[in-house]
Amino acid sequence: MGQAVMENFGHATVSYHAESDDKLKQQVKDRILQFHYQGGLYEFTVSVNVMFHAEYFDECVELCEFLKAHEVDFVPRVIGEEPDSRPTFAHKYSDEQLAWMKNYWKQKNDATYANSAASDVVKNAKKLGNSIGRPCCGSRDMLLTLGNESRKSNFVDFRQFQGWSCSVNWFFLHLEQQTDSIYHHQTCQARFDNRRGPIGKLSEGKKLIAELKDMLENNRMPIIQCPKHTCGCGLCAPKSKFEDKFLETLGNHINTGVLQSNVET
Repeated sequence: MGQAVMENFGHATVSYHAESDDKLKQQVKDRILQFHYQGGLYEFTVSVNVMFHAEYFDECVELCEFLKAHEVDFVPRVIGEEPDSRPTFAHKYSDEQLAWMKNYWKQKNDATYANSAASDVVKNAKKLGNSIGRPCCGSRDMLLTLGNESRKSNFVDFRQFQGWSCSVNWFFLHLEQQTDSIYHHQTCQARFDNRRGPIGKLSEGKKLIAELKDMLENNRMPIIQCPKHTCGCGLCAPKSKFEDKFLETLGNHINTGVLQSNVET
């Protein structure tokens, strides 16, 4: 399977869950090294999303050192950092754990790192991970713009984009075979009607494709207005509070003439 992945894809982001079975975790590490050392033969690259489970924090730190020693790209991130996460996914971290995560991103992004919430880490014994912000899972640099000022960063401390124009539907697609559901994105589940949920059924895929094709051909493709309180995965998809700026940025990726503007003037 690993061989087939390298032959048919350009990149894979592997999410490593330390709470898994030891045998499975060893298999994952074996595949990561296979992808890293053999991927060059197929123009294939790999990066690792290290899901820092609070109860396995030290093991995750050790994994980061392991990946660093092999020069494998990785992203350490907290789990369930959104305030509206289900309780089982809203992990709480100790002062020391949050400080490790904060210091990692401070060192990695020292020139541009700014986080108003980071200074409050030591004031509370336990906090959700949203107190320190969030990186892009794929280590992508993001251009953050406020007024006439812009800076690049792969870590964002402000993530409350409810009501903003978002392009998540252009960059992500989640097919959930076991529930016969299709989503624009696995976790945010944003739809065109300002609600969250599936956009259709896998078993009715042809119907959905026909509807999307009609929207594109008639320049009626809606623009998503973020329905979520806090942005998690999908953070790197272009978004803006102002539609004109949104269209300007998205124009670097698609023909924005197919979009149906939400602004009357």
